[in-house]
Amino acid sequence: MTLRRHHHSNVWIYQCKVGNRTVSRSTGQTYRKKAEREISRLRKEIQLLRARPNGLPTLSKAIVDEVALIERDISVQQARRCDWALRSFVRFAGHGDWTLDRFDSKFLEDYQRDRLGTPQKRGRGHKRRRTAARATVVKEIALVRRMFGRYGIVLAKPSPKRGRRTPHRVFTQDELRRFFAACPPRYQTLYQLMLATGARQAELVPSTQGSTHTPLLKKEVDLSHCTVTIRSAKRRSIDDNEPIVRTIPIAEDLAERLRREMDATPGPFVFLPSHSILRDFQAILKRAGIEKIDVAGYKITSHSFRHTWATWMGRKIPLLTLKAALGHTTTRMTEKYAHIEAEGLPVVDVASVLMAEVNEGRDATGATCGCNIVDMALRASP
Repeated sequence: MTLRRHHHSNVWIYQCKVGNRTVSRSTGQTYRKKAEREISRLRKEIQLLRARPNGLPTLSKAIVDEVALIERDISVQQARRCDWALRSFVRFAGHGDWTLDRFDSKFLEDYQRDRLGTPQKRGRGHKRRRTAARATVVKEIALVRRMFGRYGIVLAKPSPKRGRRTPHRVFTQDELRRFFAACPPRYQTLYQLMLATGARQAELVPSTQGSTHTPLLKKEVDLSHCTVTIRSAKRRSIDDNEPIVRTIPIAEDLAERLRREMDATPGPFVFLPSHSILRDFQAILKRAGIEKIDVAGYKITSHSFRHTWATWMGRKIPLLTLKAALGHTTTRMTEKYAHIEAEGLPVVDVASVLMAEVNEGRDATGATCGCNIVDMALRASP
């Protein structure tokens, strides 16, 4: 059992012996420490291969077993739904005679693009079917991943539908006044804290989608020193895989609002989870008369509070300090959030500059140096 680096993609590959053949499995990681964390998962997959001398079943056989299991444990109606969703995956594959080890996360991502109607980089030799709703595709992918997981094959969840990413824009002063005038009291403290610290919404509010990230805790709010300790929802330490933390100072009036919010909220978290937070934010924008997407194509979401804070701080503190305050890995990402603009530049009078260059290039006769036609005409004149 060894780890080796792929010579083209620099991805670490896990290799071991299964019978008389060598089996290779990709860890999907380019860092060795992260690749070592994937070994336990890959060992379970290899143990399943050793337990089955004949190898993994075909896709059609796995679907039959999965539908029978759901019919036995849940209901016949749910088994029919599962059968229809998995048969849709078979139609995309073209046939069900492939063994399960021939499918990977890239194939599942292509399947999602096909069902959503987005263009693919390479075709699969089949006609494009009618597009399905995103909720339907999410359920189908969940069933496919669960079926593969029963045989020790972990397929990564596909990324969202690829398309043109709409950039965020910052709030103006007038928009902020109108927004907080239309904001209900239960969201006032949350959005003010996001604007005052540049924190992501996932770093403050508990998720209702089963996220593993721990949001802001009451013990992480220091009311005496008016500081808030925020754990990054994206960036983690390479050594211990723990979230990177950052401490942001806040104003005294906001600290008092947080104290009242914590007193009214049961449990260890500062804020309670909300299933309607996205819908409520859009309703606030509508009441405040703020367009969600402006004429230039820039959008306003709750993440725009982070862009606004970064833009304000980018005018006062160095870029490296702002990078640490936002929890970014590179300054390139920080520059996107800071919306750095060229301000205070002097006005250049192009016409006067060009006239000065022309006057400097004239000789005593008034002709421009190098203009032989003019010189010849002057010499020829009596």
